[in-house]
Amino acid sequence: MSGLQFRTMLHSEIEKYGIDPYAITYGNRHDFVIDGQSTHLIVTATFVFGRRTIGECDSTRRRIAVRLIEYATGNLVASSKGIVTMHRSDFNPCRKDFDITLPDAEPMAERVYSVEVVDESRNVVLGSDVVHIYDSRVLGNPENWYTPLRGAIKTDDSSISYIGIEYCDYYDAKYYFELQHNFTLGELSKLPELQVRLHTIYSQYSGYEVTETAVPVCIDHNDGLHAVSIAMEMVEYSPGDFYYAELVCMNCVIAGMVFRIDGKKSGMWGTNQIKPLEEFTQESAKEVYDLAGDTDEMDFDTLLNNFISQELHSASQQDIEPEEADEDIDDEAEEPEESLTAQLDHLTGLRAVKEKLISYEHLMHFNRMRGEHGLPMLTTPLHAMFLGSPGTGKTTVAKLMGSMLRRAGVLSRGHVVVRERANLLGQNYNSESEKTLAAIEEAQGGILFIDEAYQLYQPNDPRDPGKFVIDTLLTALANEDNRDWMLILAGYPKQMTRMFEMNPGLQSRIPQSNIYTFDDFNESELMEIAERYLEQRQYTLSDDARKALQTRLCADYRQRNQNFGNARHVINLIQTEIIPAMAMRVMKEATISDLTLTQISAADIPQCHPAVNAAPRRIGFGL
Repeated sequence: MSGLQFRTMLHSEIEKYGIDPYAITYGNRHDFVIDGQSTHLIVTATFVFGRRTIGECDSTRRRIAVRLIEYATGNLVASSKGIVTMHRSDFNPCRKDFDITLPDAEPMAERVYSVEVVDESRNVVLGSDVVHIYDSRVLGNPENWYTPLRGAIKTDDSSISYIGIEYCDYYDAKYYFELQHNFTLGELSKLPELQVRLHTIYSQYSGYEVTETAVPVCIDHNDGLHAVSIAMEMVEYSPGDFYYAELVCMNCVIAGMVFRIDGKKSGMWGTNQIKPLEEFTQESAKEVYDLAGDTDEMDFDTLLNNFISQELHSASQQDIEPEEADEDIDDEAEEPEESLTAQLDHLTGLRAVKEKLISYEHLMHFNRMRGEHGLPMLTTPLHAMFLGSPGTGKTTVAKLMGSMLRRAGVLSRGHVVVRERANLLGQNYNSESEKTLAAIEEAQGGILFIDEAYQLYQPNDPRDPGKFVIDTLLTALANEDNRDWMLILAGYPKQMTRMFEMNPGLQSRIPQSNIYTFDDFNESELMEIAERYLEQRQYTLSDDARKALQTRLCADYRQRNQNFGNARHVINLIQTEIIPAMAMRVMKEATISDLTLTQISAADIPQCHPAVNAAPRRIGFGL
């Protein structure tokens, strides 16, 4: 045997049409929905003739039985039998359908069956698989089983989300959807599978492509957030065409996203943007795709930065259409000048950064007031460098700075375009200039934020293409006629300082006054971040738990290295260790109350991991 495929059918369909062994439209699905009308499970088994030995004949006939077994009890539920004949002269595998009548049982949310293919002639099990049957009479329509939230394309070499990718990247790319399920906890043994249907310009003639199946995995226990990642099909893509990927649950379309492969375009489609298209055409796809700007992808870093700032207004500015963002720019009644100070009050730590930002804001408004009174305005350096470890709020501060500069009349839009080395290197050597100019064009009126910018500078490799990105940036910075954009280079302090010192062009464009240092959060600040995060999600700490968490965070802080995640470390600790430990403890308790579901105890706080010290190097020989 070489494989099994499954599908469900109605009794009337079998009687009217028979069973077409080549009408397999479900791919490798193992999950199906029944509604009281689906009566048969069709098992398509594929057989191959084994290697011939001396004395064997050129053909074989086997009595094959396919058995449906209740997975939990091992009881035989139903079976189907047939004769399989294969000839050695026929090099094609032999496919045969087996019709199994599903049991007429009381409605249950889920039934799990094991399907065994048995060679009765030799009493040998040739293969087996597991099938999950979901009952819509209990669970409702599959269209409502999941609530899709976001969609994008992910590549294996980057954690960034895209709505458009390079042609050469589709081999390693995956469709990525974030969603929430609408099932009651404990109702199912596993979440139902999902598939993607790919529509191309040729779909109306040859049909759509169906991908492999995938089960959503949890990426945020607190918010019930799940994600499904499905490999893109190997089809003949054309950079000039639009493509449409539908997310399918039990043959019901629940979401869809448009994409192209003529160049990388970062971002994620939001909830309203992944609603299924009524009809896919190149025109309808283009209409959707053209509405996408620099979509603010809601990956972990974005969620983290939104949490650190606690400023929903600044995050919402990224979702405003350019026409809306440009309206009423001078409406000081809606955006008072002191709003930056109010926003900074919500930031944990970063005292030096806050002081510089407030001073910078005062300078911008002072300069603007001189212009309004007909006085010469001071030309102030705009571009900046952010030095700090991961999780210290650099992206959040960039968004606040963009909003502040827009209100001050320095930038026309104030949006933030985030890029890194992987986004700026071209497909061909020496094509980086084109990618960098495109990023600058996208950032017009706002800020181009290049994260981990030191990776562009590789002094030990004179042929590294990152140097073309730096050269293009320096040329753009020297253009005094284009001052409606700002460049922020961000990364680790040591590496960024080295890059800065070795590039005189950067030093002439970014003065020391525009270098911001984001210090690591100290023990008390890490504890403040943890308490605020837990409070937002309606968790409380017992007195003992608070002491235990303080001890843990103090130990982690003292053992930190340059890769320490700061606020990211705190949130990871809560999500992956504390809350799961709390869940295990609560589920063992006899009675459940609001207190047990919300209060974290000291037993839920994991002990600190001791620092690993390398053993001293021994010299000489040991006996």
